[in-house]
Amino acid sequence: MSAAVAVLVSAAAAVWWLGGESPRGELTAATLTSYAGLETQPSFSPDGRKVAFVWNGEKENNEDIYVKQIGTAGPPFRLTRGPAREQWPAWSPDDRWIAFVRQQEDERNFAIVLISPLGGPERELGEVEGLTAYSWQGPAGLCWTPDGKWLLFSARAAGGSMAISAISVGTSERHPLTTFSGPAGDREDSGDTFPSVSPDGRYLAFSRGQNYVHDIYVMPLTSELRPADEPVQVTDAHYAGLHGIAWAANGRELIYGGGGMFVERLWRTSAFRREKPRLLTYASLEAVLPAISHTTPRLAYAWRLLNVNLWRLDVRTRERTPLIRSTYDSRMPQYSPDGRRIAFQSNRSENLEIWTCDAEGSNCLQLTSFGGTQQSGTPRWSPDGRWIALDSRAEGRSEVYIIAADGGTPRRLTNGDRFGNAQPSWSADGRWIYFTSGRSGRMEVWKMAVGGGAAIQISRSGAQAALCSPDGKYVYYARQPGPQLCRVPADGGEEQQVVAGDLINYASFGVTAKGVYFVTKELSLQFLDLATGRITALAAVPNTWGLSVSPDDQYVIWGQIDRVTSDLMLVEDFR
Repeated sequence: MSAAVAVLVSAAAAVWWLGGESPRGELTAATLTSYAGLETQPSFSPDGRKVAFVWNGEKENNEDIYVKQIGTAGPPFRLTRGPAREQWPAWSPDDRWIAFVRQQEDERNFAIVLISPLGGPERELGEVEGLTAYSWQGPAGLCWTPDGKWLLFSARAAGGSMAISAISVGTSERHPLTTFSGPAGDREDSGDTFPSVSPDGRYLAFSRGQNYVHDIYVMPLTSELRPADEPVQVTDAHYAGLHGIAWAANGRELIYGGGGMFVERLWRTSAFRREKPRLLTYASLEAVLPAISHTTPRLAYAWRLLNVNLWRLDVRTRERTPLIRSTYDSRMPQYSPDGRRIAFQSNRSENLEIWTCDAEGSNCLQLTSFGGTQQSGTPRWSPDGRWIALDSRAEGRSEVYIIAADGGTPRRLTNGDRFGNAQPSWSADGRWIYFTSGRSGRMEVWKMAVGGGAAIQISRSGAQAALCSPDGKYVYYARQPGPQLCRVPADGGEEQQVVAGDLINYASFGVTAKGVYFVTKELSLQFLDLATGRITALAAVPNTWGLSVSPDDQYVIWGQIDRVTSDLMLVEDFR
């Protein structure tokens, strides 16, 4: 038994003898902020009476650091005012500083900056190359040690993966704390993110992820803030998304945001032993980035409402209309081979499941019922319309399943590879399933017989989201970096880029007998005629997720992000 395991087991015994978590009454969440735009990334002042957070302002045009006094109705105090993007506020234990990161002009590097909670001159600790803060809740975070001498952060290290490091507030000296040995893959969040130090300074908790799989690890620290032993995994839920970790005041438990993408919730679990995490039921769907005050018992978190609807474009008239509208998230649509039905993924049941509807968007029916908070998505019809392939995390890691198009029990196809298997699609003859897997060390396209068997690698240069052409000759896919729209012969071979420029995301293209429809980073829906090589711009579209074309090439449908709202929520008497 290693020293780390022994220490964690001893701590677990202490939790057992102390009776686990302390008793609590019924807790409720109340709105802390509800401004226009996005408020996120809360951090409590040492006395628990104020919260620093990120807000993109009334005009929703720039992220800055703000401070709000809890219990007051006035506007928040704006702490930063520059044009650069600023994120991840962290209030120092001695109340002298609020640390944050500022995006540099190259948009890939960041400066770690200190400023007084009252405003005034700033002090830059240093620049961090490749610090990841690419989205409003992207994997990064700043964390103070309890003595206020060090800041911990997550940044890109050698090899491309994320790792946790520490930087001295007094001298700007820095040193690494974790090393992620796995390959970086094609995901921004491969490696170690979201550092959080225990109240006594003896343990570091963090998220470790690779290729859509995240869990929490805890590592003992020396008094000099060095690793005392190897990290120990304390969750085995294999979350698709994990955003934010905070230590409970008792120093024995962790609160974190985790689950499937678009269905994350807040959970509580032991920091020192494997146990089934407990759901914080008062924190609604899409609750992430928890912050805890240990002096005034409070919990704050970011609550996000992401409204994604299905839209349709009539290619002949260029008229664009909503197909399915709701307050939920509906995306990744695909027409059935006869064009009469549509399969899509949605969280309208508070789990990300597969649904179907008719071609006009009515008669929505839930097809899968995996349950839990793990996601199921990427539905793809078989050529005969009898089956739907999909991916799901029902058993932990992402796997490919096949289900009858009219419902029934899903059959798992892939074999539990530790890197996960996702984004399935069918060969033109219905005999093979193409899918994405990281089993080679990065995301590539593989294929497997519908009846099961060995997986065969198709792509060799990094690929996601394969679609077979109707004639069965080529497999089209999105290749990183970019992503670029590429294709490869259906049985493997020479890979080639299909169009110049990049796609808006890996799921933004569709293939028919006539050509390829795709959305560029300039948010232009375009059509490539394979017979002539001519590209035609069809429409300007917002950010899209998933795209499908009707068999007669008359309609294009996609998931469209129509509304994104993020507010801060507050829970009183949280212990």
